[in-house]
Amino acid sequence: MENNKDSPPLQRRRLKLRIPQNITRDHIIQAIEEIKKVRWPPRNNSTTYDLFYQGERYPPKIVVMYANKYANGELFDVSKFSGGEDTTNKFFRAQGFEILPKKENVPEFRYIDPSLSHDQYPIKEKNKISFEKDYRLKIWGELVTLYHARNLSPDLLREHYRIYRGAAGIWCDKQRTTQISEDKDGIAVSVLNTGKSYPDDLSDDAIIYHFPKTARPENTDQSEIEATKNAKRFQIPVFVITHSEKNEKLRDVRLGYVNDWNDENKTFLIDFSDFKIVEKTFPQTADDEPLNIYQPDRQQRTYNSIQRDTKFRFKVLKHYGPKCAVCSVMIEDMLQAAHIIPKGADRSSDDEGNGLILCHNHHAAFDKDLFCIHPESKKIVYPPDGHSMRDLKIETDCISPRQNMPHIEALQWRYKKFRHVTHEPSGASPRGEGQSPDERQTRIS
Repeated sequence: MENNKDSPPLQRRRLKLRIPQNITRDHIIQAIEEIKKVRWPPRNNSTTYDLFYQGERYPPKIVVMYANKYANGELFDVSKFSGGEDTTNKFFRAQGFEILPKKENVPEFRYIDPSLSHDQYPIKEKNKISFEKDYRLKIWGELVTLYHARNLSPDLLREHYRIYRGAAGIWCDKQRTTQISEDKDGIAVSVLNTGKSYPDDLSDDAIIYHFPKTARPENTDQSEIEATKNAKRFQIPVFVITHSEKNEKLRDVRLGYVNDWNDENKTFLIDFSDFKIVEKTFPQTADDEPLNIYQPDRQQRTYNSIQRDTKFRFKVLKHYGPKCAVCSVMIEDMLQAAHIIPKGADRSSDDEGNGLILCHNHHAAFDKDLFCIHPESKKIVYPPDGHSMRDLKIETDCISPRQNMPHIEALQWRYKKFRHVTHEPSGASPRGEGQSPDERQTRIS
């Protein structure tokens, strides 16, 4: 049968079917996750290019086929579609993905000292962990020297430095870092903070970074969490990437070390540092050990309180658990870390033993000495002429954090100050101490 003269050749007909423009990066990632489960017949492998994502290669046309299902409800008919540089490659690069030629292997990690004319030290002869640390520190040094680590193009971080993967909150580069961690999770290279998805606490010297919680398969989020914990275990720095304040399309970079994590409220504490390695996780002071006193000089006393509070809040939440010590509020966004010995006092400390978790209202009441805590009995006491337990909406006779108790030295200091502020004679007892609940509701003149 003769071909219709007006019909274009098969190749030209295929080119007329274009990639639907409503396919987004999220649709592509959903497609990749499904492909991981169902795989694909070998006959459908790509011949020239692969899409490279999180250490794995995928046939670009197959990814388009499944991505269309999430965007438009049906698989894309790739038999009538031509891939290549001008179609799939261009499309995926515009979405922030990497395309590699079929013959191009992802290079095994290999640190080359730029001060040497050639690589005299093959990676197999040196410790991989040390090389990875040096590798990241040298990248950081270059970012600071050349760009002040500010207002950087995402493409530069993604393509040249390979420390960024767009919308991925935690980037691990598993192809390289699993060789170092020797597990399936690898080591986190960077974390992205947009300030939109999670209520991360960001200050000049630290960030409280929330565990990822996405619609991806649960093991994906968990793997990224473990990779970030590995950065702590191996004491390898990570790059904290934020949106530039000057231009939303550009990125700022900080160097950080994972200092600690809290599995209960699902957060990491990442300290910012130029080159120094964080020594150890914050020690928790036992009640029978001396309180770690912070005695600032004049310059240190003016230190930005927000910078101190980020780390302090993380430590205190982990030490006591997410619950107000005097009421039943357990909503983390409504909880604050209160200093028992106030900031600015000579014996103030950012030790968690000098902290207490209180809701916003009770933190304000505590700071105004509307109630205090007896250091030995842990009972809540009130000024003789002050507000009652009922007035303050306090729901317990004794403080009741989820776990642990404040350090007795901090409570003794605060109690002494409380008695002085409320003008209590040394032999008198404030309302609440040694009295029944009914007696504590009565105003005593």
